[in-house]
Order: sequence, then C-alpha cells, then structure tokens
Amino acid sequence: MVFHRFRWVFCQLEVLRNCLPQNVQRVLRELPNSLDETYERVLKEIGKVNPDQAYRLLQCLTVATRPLRVDELAEVLALDFDGAQEGIPTLNSDWRWDDEQQGVLSTCSSLIVVVDDESSRTRVVQFAHFSVKEFLTSDRLANAANLTADVSRFHICLEPAHMVIAQACLAILLHSNRVERNSPLSDYAARHWVGHAQFENVSLGIEDGMRRLFDPTKPHFATWLKSFNIDTVWYSFVPPPIGAYLLDHPLESISSSEATASLCLYYAALCGFRDLTKLLIAEYPQHVNARVGRNKSPLAAALSNKHIQVAELLHQHGAVLHIGYERRTLLHAVSLDGSMDVVEWLLNIGADANVQQYDHTTPLHLAAAGGHLGVVRMLLGYGADVHVARTMDDCTPLHNASRGGHVDIVRLLIQNGADASTDL
Repeated sequence: MVFHRFRWVFCQLEVLRNCLPQNVQRVLRELPNSLDETYERVLKEIGKVNPDQAYRLLQCLTVATRPLRVDELAEVLALDFDGAQEGIPTLNSDWRWDDEQQGVLSTCSSLIVVVDDESSRTRVVQFAHFSVKEFLTSDRLANAANLTADVSRFHICLEPAHMVIAQACLAILLHSNRVERNSPLSDYAARHWVGHAQFENVSLGIEDGMRRLFDPTKPHFATWLKSFNIDTVWYSFVPPPIGAYLLDHPLESISSSEATASLCLYYAALCGFRDLTKLLIAEYPQHVNARVGRNKSPLAAALSNKHIQVAELLHQHGAVLHIGYERRTLLHAVSLDGSMDVVEWLLNIGADANVQQYDHTTPLHLAAAGGHLGVVRMLLGYGADVHVARTMDDCTPLHNASRGGHVDIVRLLIQNGADASTDL
C-alpha cells in the first residue's frame, strides 16, 4: 500500500509539473483521491484517441514472454486487426512509424515507459509502475459500477491478451511466402507463438492461422522451423548420440510436401495442439508412425511434453509404441522422468512393465534410481518384478534405490519381495 501511495504522489506531481501558476489551485482541487482514480482518468483520455491500438499494446505488455523491445511493440501498431483474414491480422508496412518510440508512447505514454535493458542491450517497453498492470488486470476495473464503458473496456483478461499476441506472431510468420525477416517481431514470433497459443483455449481462436502455418504444401512451416526449431530446445526422450546428430541435422528431411507433412504432424503433437493433430491425421494418416524429429515419432513427441490427450488421439489412429535407441522404450523414458500420468497411460495401453533395454535395465530400475516413489508403486501394481533382471552392472532396483538414499522406495521394494540379502 505504501508503494501505491508513493506512485499516487508521483502522478500528481507530474500533473502539477506541467501546470501554469494561475491554474495550480484549480488543478489541486481536481486531483484524484486515489491511485485507481488516477489510472481511470488516464484511461479515459486514452480512450478518446487510439483506444484499440492502446489496448492491444497494453495486452501485449501484460502477457509477453519477455520484455518487448520498442521496435517489436511498434510493429504491433502496423498490424491490421480490423482487416484480419481467418482471424489473423495483416501486416501493413505503410503503418510503420519512422520514430518507433514516438509511435509506442503516443498510444498510452502515461502508463508505460521506455528503459534500457542491460541483458539485451536494447530499449524495452514496460509498465510505468507494477501497479499499472495490477490495476488493468484487477476486478476493480472490470466490475466497478461507477466506471463508464470507455474506461472498463481496458480491463485485461489473460486469455484474450494471449490471443492478441498469438495473432500478431502468426501474422508475421504467415506474411507473404516467408517469415517477414524485415519485421522486428520475427524472432519473437518464431520463438514464442507456441507458448501463447498453448494458453487455455487460445489455439481454438487461431485455428485457421495454425492450419495455414502447418500446411505442408506452403513454405511457412519449413521457414518457421529454420528460424527457430523448438524440437532442439524442448525436452526430448532421445539420448545422445542420436539426439546430438538430430541437433546437427534437424531439418534435413524437409525436401517435399510429403516429408513436410510428417513433420507437421510431429510438431503439432509436440506442441499439444489436439485439434490440429486431428486434422493432420485425417489428411495424412500414413504419417501417424513417421520416424521423424528428435523423439522419433509423433506419439513420443506428445508424451515428452505430457500431452496425453494428443497421445490418445494418435494411439486411436494406429500409433504404436516404438522400440527406441538401444532398445529403450517410452516406458523407460517416462519412468526415469517420473511422469506418473504418462506412465499410467502407457501401462494402460499395454506397455510391458518388465521390458528391458540393451543392458537389461527395466523401468523399475530407472524409477527407483530417480526416487520416483509413485512411479515405482505404479509399476509394481502392473506386475513389475523386483527380481526380473540384474543390469550389465549387476544392479537391481533395490541397489539403485539404496544408492540414491531413497528410503521409502527401499522399504516399498522389500515389502514387495526384494531381498536385502540377495538383491544388494
């Protein structure tokens, strides 16, 4: 509350600083009584000039994954949301500002500031005070009975805000026949559009734009991946050296629309876009078990990010559980990772709880080593045998649990038949 009071005083001093001496007394009598009222007056003034543009900039600032540079935020002003095609705005280069900072500040200067960002060595835009964002997203602004529509319209809900920035990103990725490399927003769009699209139900609102991006007959998809390939930075089930090889050759198979179609399905699954995955399965059912990507299949890609609904969809359409590198299965990978929901799903569709990879390691070995008590209990419930095998290093699950200091797992294994005299 003290910070709010200081902010309120600062705002009043800013008003008085630009006030002529003969008007000081009148302005003092008219000063707002609270910080909320101060922001309400600012929003009312903004609403008289460029309300739609200002609102979109405030939405973008609220949900951006990282601080937005001046030129990136200015690019949003060059997007025609009113003339959107299939929900995606179009880029109008004639709307770009020569002075980008002036363009951004002209929309809502009282609520935002431009500062130097030492980490990126650029100038970024941020809210003038943390209380600005707090007020814009508050129920006080949304529900106050005393506020007029021209003020309450600036209330920011997170899902529509993510929708706006996702639309802006797709507009750049779909511009012309390539990523608009001259656009200051191109790098942010390539790196972060997926995160915004994954927020709540945003993907449903940009479904047409996503379908256009994932059209294997168009160049947009391949160009996006060449700009930023999310498969090289997200979690993967694939270990070295195959993983390292794929990092060096992530896009070597994009040479035809048929090859691109398999990658489109893989990346839709990787991102967890169920409806898009369903559409691609219907159009390209032959690629359900495509051996592509770091995870080597759409099913593994979906499970690597715990998109179980997408995995279920793929399984219903014939996706199978591949035996991976060095006979490592998906159940091995998720048991080591400790993903209980994914482990349970795999076991329910028939994964073998006692499957062995090349060195005789079972999922139970890996879960015990990782300290994943819930996964160990689940594997035992599905018939995992504490005596099934020793690894090439002569280790049992009890060895692994003991070495890791996982006392609860040691106790559970002994309760299920492990013998400390022979299994250690």
